[in-house]
Amino acid sequence: MSCCAASVGLATGVGIYGLAVWATAFLVGALALIESFEPTSVTNFELQLTGLKDAGNVRPRVEQVLARYRIEHSLRTQSDEALSYEVKVPLEIETDRVTNAILKLDTTAGTAVEWEEKKVKKS
Repeated sequence: MSCCAASVGLATGVGIYGLAVWATAFLVGALALIESFEPTSVTNFELQLTGLKDAGNVRPRVEQVLARYRIEHSLRTQSDEALSYEVKVPLEIETDRVTNAILKLDTTAGTAVEWEEKKVKKS
């Protein structure tokens, strides 16, 4: 790519502005295409919901909230009063907003939402 950038500079310096503009547009397009193949960055969490009144009825609505925020999730444990998920949260999503949306689903006074960051093991 640096040789292409140098050719844009040379074309401009020599006065071939049409070629310089075309080469610049080509470089921007190529970089945008390459960047689109990059996987989205995510943070891994264990999401624990405790103090629920009826976890079985709340679960589908919690999963709708997670899907609305494009959070990949898988249920790990479920009991009458608790749910636990393994989630992958995109970096641009704020967990506070998701927490508030989940808390609105169950208005029980003791409901708690806890996000514990998980470190991914690199092999």
